[in-house]
Amino acid sequence: MFRPIRIYKHLDKEQFEIDFLTISLLSSYRLATRDDTLLEEVTPKPAVYRVPSVEPESWLRGLVGEKRNGNQPSHSPGAQAPTQARLPPGETFAKRFLKSIYRRLIMLCYFPDQVFLWGWLSSLKALWLHLKSRYDLIYTTSNPPSGHLPGLILKSFGVRWIADFRDGGNLWIKKIQGYPKGALRQQADFYYDKWVLDRADYVITQSELLKEDLSRVYSVKHSRFKAIPNGYDEEDFAGAETAPAPFTKAAGEIHLLHVGSWVVNPGEIDMIVERLNALQSALKERHRELLFHAVGNDLLGNQQRACTIRFRYCYHGVISHPLLPPYLLAADCYFMSSSVGKLVDGARGVLPGKLWEYLRGGKPIILFGPQDEAWQIIKDSKLGVYLGELHSGNELCADALLRLVDEARGLHPRVSQHSWESRARALQEVLLGVLR
Repeated sequence: MFRPIRIYKHLDKEQFEIDFLTISLLSSYRLATRDDTLLEEVTPKPAVYRVPSVEPESWLRGLVGEKRNGNQPSHSPGAQAPTQARLPPGETFAKRFLKSIYRRLIMLCYFPDQVFLWGWLSSLKALWLHLKSRYDLIYTTSNPPSGHLPGLILKSFGVRWIADFRDGGNLWIKKIQGYPKGALRQQADFYYDKWVLDRADYVITQSELLKEDLSRVYSVKHSRFKAIPNGYDEEDFAGAETAPAPFTKAAGEIHLLHVGSWVVNPGEIDMIVERLNALQSALKERHRELLFHAVGNDLLGNQQRACTIRFRYCYHGVISHPLLPPYLLAADCYFMSSSVGKLVDGARGVLPGKLWEYLRGGKPIILFGPQDEAWQIIKDSKLGVYLGELHSGNELCADALLRLVDEARGLHPRVSQHSWESRARALQEVLLGVLR
């Protein structure tokens, strides 16, 4: 809901009346964090319809005796296992047979993904609402791919359709519940995505690189294709300068802030710690000290307990979004990892949501990961410091970081183009163009 409700806030309500259709926090989503502050700050209040997710995963696993956290098979579905291979301890031929059935069931039934039942229930709900309200346009967003099913249905009834791909869809998703997809399933997923892209009146992505990849692989016409990333809300920062600082700062300290979660593997966490340790050593030679603050996920708690970090680490827990700007303004610099492409084969064009609020915070951004589109945006705003792959690079990194931290300057003029208000204007042009 974050992206649509932020855009809704800045749309011209005299031209559009918008209803929302989303998932209800039941079943496996009952423990999800819910933040109603975004909905409370918009006017007029939109109608919000919630459809529960009916997922057969739990009883299906129980039926075939498969454990959720059990070992994954090393061979792909359908591969021929060696006839003389020894079974894992405690695993019988019957259990292996049931696991094989489970893999085939999810490959056959979980289409286009594991929340397909929610997708079809949402489609029926969308059709019922359309028969009552006669919608002119439907905007669908994924992941999950099932989020586009209501668009396919309403398009058949003459409703204009905008499909928003927040990630690469099946360009990136090569597994289901941890099991690799076979060739037939990958082909089916390809044609599903192509069907969505061909049927939609307009397609939106969150980055230029993702737009390029989808256009190339699925032959989507650029004339109906636009990249509209996420953004920041200027109103979130109103009064943040005068709010009490969330942590104390002493002379000579460099406070590095990370917000949310990061998509890295254990080896990359070790590499990040190694690079930050080297940065701390370089800063110490310059009579400075590095403090790493985490808001959201506890990123380095295990490393802190193992005493492998040589800088100070402060974990602040999960906070509501309106409390975030004081942290951004109190920090001296921000940390961002952009290495999802190393975890998900073929993933490009990932622009972390925190990037835009980092840019609005106006402090230097230390990047770990590939120097891709996110890095170029950071460089264009004159705020980038790259955490190099070599130890020797941290000497240069320390000097560049201190230079940017010590510079007293306002926001770069280009930052304002990344506001949610700017994104809403871009989407509003698309909405009016499609309706015309």
